[in-house]
Amino acid sequence: MASMGKIYGARYSPLAAQETFVVAALLAAHATSEDGTFRPSEVRFFFLLFTNWGEHDVLHPRQDLALTQVRRVLEDMRDDGRACLEGPPRRWRCRFTDEGVDALVVALVEPSAALPPRPLETSLFVLTFASLYRPVLVRRLRLDTRPTPLQRRLGRLLDPRRIRRRAQRRARDLLADLDARIADGEAMQAALDAAPAEDDDARRHAITAFGSYQLERVRPVEEVLASLPEDVRRVELDRGPGVRARLLFAPLAAVVRRELEVLDALDLG
Repeated sequence: MASMGKIYGARYSPLAAQETFVVAALLAAHATSEDGTFRPSEVRFFFLLFTNWGEHDVLHPRQDLALTQVRRVLEDMRDDGRACLEGPPRRWRCRFTDEGVDALVVALVEPSAALPPRPLETSLFVLTFASLYRPVLVRRLRLDTRPTPLQRRLGRLLDPRRIRRRAQRRARDLLADLDARIADGEAMQAALDAAPAEDDDARRHAITAFGSYQLERVRPVEEVLASLPEDVRRVELDRGPGVRARLLFAPLAAVVRRELEVLDALDLG
């Protein structure tokens, strides 16, 4: 699976936080070129345009992509045989090889598992980009090698329905985890409520009897409770699991359910 780390070197890893929009900007600069070449400034423009579409000027103000960063990405792609750079450095025109286009498409639709899951607005952007540019990107292939298989591959990777299924799987996995947390929190709170109010040992046992929590391997729950100041431990043993289930996990689950409804209802044509 391609990722930004395989498109450019690790020293540019800060760009990985904006992988989706950087990759889309590179592909858009390529797709909108009449002669197959483009300038780094065009990549920066598309990055700003796409992040604006994704409301990042509101969600992540002051976000930008420097031309120096674009040039370094293109240098790394050139060094890997995925791009050609023509002209002097300050007046470069770039051309992607078919291998470069393929790597960028994979990075767009199959992000690295090392990155955080995409939020809904980013998944919707990828769906929109694929719906608009899929035929253009397939037509722009130079087809030096593997013409028909490569066309089919890119067409399949950029299929909006395939991209939606991936986003739906992520949302369903997240929802299952949140629902389990809610159920555990409610059950744990019920056990705490049934224990004597002033019996800390009984209340600690009510929590530990449920088994490990998700960070048990990092720090066992018994150790966590023992390390807390008395007043903080009292809060946890009185109502911690129930409050988290009600005010954190349940609202998050409601948001994810709504995301799934939005994804299910999309008209992909």
